[in-house]
Amino acid sequence: MGAELGASGYAKKVMISGPPYLNQPESELSIRFLVEKGYHRETFISFPNHSNSTISEAIAVCPELRKLRAGRVLVVTSSYHSRRANVVYNLFLAGGPVSFDRSSRRPV
Repeated sequence: MGAELGASGYAKKVMISGPPYLNQPESELSIRFLVEKGYHRETFISFPNHSNSTISEAIAVCPELRKLRAGRVLVVTSSYHSRRANVVYNLFLAGGPVSFDRSSRRPV
C-alpha cells in the first residue's frame, strides 16, 4: 500500500524500515521486490535498523523523519499493529502530524 501511495503521488517518498532478514536489510529486499514489480527506485528510502519492537523502531525512525523534515507522516501497517503504532508514533513524534493507514490488504 505504501508503494501505491508513492506511485500515485500521494506520498513524495516512501520510507521502508526493518531489521535484517537473511543477513540483508529487510528494507533493501522489499525495495528490490517493489522495483521488480514496476515501481520506481527513487520513490523509496531504505532505512535498515535492528529494531525488534514498535518502540525501538520508533526510537530509530523518528530522528530520521525529523532530519528529513517530514511534514506529514503516514504509517502504513497491519490492522493488528495499528493501535500500538498509533500510540507509539504519536508519542515519539509529539507535535508533528502523524496519520495511520490501517491496511487490511496484503502488500504488493
